Amino acid sequence: MLHAASRRVKFSDVLQEVGATEEVQQKFAHIHLPFRPMAHQIKGLDSSLFHPRSGLFFEPRTGKTLCLQMLAIYYAHFGVGTMQIMPPALFSQFMHDYSLIEGHGLRIEDLNGLPAKRAEKLAHWKDYPGTRPHIVLLSREIFKGAWKDLYLMGFTNVHFDESHMGLQNEDSQIAKNIRQFMYQSTDNRLVLSTGTPIPNRIENAYATVNLLVPEVYKSRASFNSTHCIYKTIYVPDPARDMFRKISVIDEYYNLDYLSTMMYWKAIHASKREVLKLDAPNIQIVECELNTKHRRLYNKVINERILEIGDEIIDARTAQKLRQVALQLISVPEEFSLDVKVADNSVYDTVKALVESINPDNERITIFANFTRSVEALARLFRHLNPAVVYGPYGPEKNAKEVQRFHDDPKCRVLIANPAAGGVGFKLGDVCQTVIFAEPVSSPGVFDQALSRVMLMGQTEPVVCYIVKVNRTLSPIAIDQMLNKFRDINEVMKSKKTILEALMGKQNYPEQDEEVEEYLEAA
Repeated sequence: MLHAASRRVKFSDVLQEVGATEEVQQKFAHIHLPFRPMAHQIKGLDSSLFHPRSGLFFEPRTGKTLCLQMLAIYYAHFGVGTMQIMPPALFSQFMHDYSLIEGHGLRIEDLNGLPAKRAEKLAHWKDYPGTRPHIVLLSREIFKGAWKDLYLMGFTNVHFDESHMGLQNEDSQIAKNIRQFMYQSTDNRLVLSTGTPIPNRIENAYATVNLLVPEVYKSRASFNSTHCIYKTIYVPDPARDMFRKISVIDEYYNLDYLSTMMYWKAIHASKREVLKLDAPNIQIVECELNTKHRRLYNKVINERILEIGDEIIDARTAQKLRQVALQLISVPEEFSLDVKVADNSVYDTVKALVESINPDNERITIFANFTRSVEALARLFRHLNPAVVYGPYGPEKNAKEVQRFHDDPKCRVLIANPAAGGVGFKLGDVCQTVIFAEPVSSPGVFDQALSRVMLMGQTEPVVCYIVKVNRTLSPIAIDQMLNKFRDINEVMKSKKTILEALMGKQNYPEQDEEVEEYLEAA
């Protein structure tokens, strides 16, 4: 095998491939990338250099980080600063990946920490321009309060990584702030980077499309009239003890047009097409609630009102009923003193799966939606010294827990909430088995979470188990996820998807030479 240094490539050679002048190439001849970018990465760099507003819709594990870093380094050498927005859990990964690029000579800092410290740092940069970094890493929340100050200091580029986590709604504060940033000048540049630009429903695409091609759909109403077909339904109105009429989206149309608009200024890369990974072996494991648990579930579903001591849970609205029903399946002890964790067949099923896999031989990742579910599973598998990744821990402790899962031979199970552990972490080098103890209603979240164990160059097939509890909301939630996936895949035009794996289509080509070289270098 060649020495690592011999696999490096000059950044100037990559810029030559995207048509940069010799003068520009010479400016970057001293910078060496850790490996040769793949064709889709070079295409993404080219597109983002050409379009002031662009999208890198690279699925997890296909290397969008390198594209964002090449772009930031490029503009830094022309005196333009870049704000890179991302989940805090990704800060350390980005910093590490920047360290692998030799010769860029740039100052890169994260704007993290307590508000007073952030304000102090911004004030220092403002007063002493020579101390300003070239690239700033910051979270969505910090961007909202800091972007104006940074913009006035010359940060006229925004890269929004994992943008699906903030752009499901065009009225979200982050969407408004990015629109305000882009309105300041036609020279400002924006890159939206995500593997799931449509994380849940087709209408979620509007905020992203509106930022990339604002001239296409003049308003949300215009988008909806172009792609959504409505039907009228009647829902109970508890306040007035009657039914009221509402319109809901029944189906979609003109999806080819939406796909064209999505990719007018964006590049898509599918991990199955780019990396030629084996499709995951996804299995649905069915179980039934036991008698005591079933009685509690039916009571709440039928009556919609539940008294727990002095507390009354009102589940008469559809949204609240869905939330309560899913929690009733996983954590019935939250709703009744008579039903314990020991009475829960969901945990019995997960326990049986773990025992059949044999954690002594291989590590296992378990995803659960609710905080109480994560904690109950952590207690259930405490003998396996589990790593726990969920909201109450925060990004720093979660990162340490993931590292413990990698390094501690006694830690055989990682138990994670998909929102906290489904983005940024790489698990595929130590784990190829995933159990979803609860259904994930969003196909984007499901794909992101499962992708944690789908690592470039994996040699072992990924196995995924989804627990389905019959005669509950669980099967409906899983079916809804798959139906949404069908619509989203039609827009994304992705040929190798998790949905196809679920449907049993696993005929994928072998890795080509370019992929083999990339994996060897990476």
